[in-house]
Amino acid sequence: MNTERDNFHDWARDKEDTSFSALQRANFGLVPVRRRGLPWGRIVFWLLAIGAGLYALKHYFGA
Repeated sequence: MNTERDNFHDWARDKEDTSFSALQRANFGLVPVRRRGLPWGRIVFWLLAIGAGLYALKHYFGA
């Protein structure tokens, strides 16, 4: 009989389950953000990224 294994199982059975309890109780203070209009910063970023990608591809293929 493996008493070390039995002791662990006894401890695990008696232990309170805390695996996700802190996440369920936590109020992270998340307040929904109301955004008005278009996200201009993201639009400009993606336009620049696409433009840079097209420029790189044009010069890579030598067209």
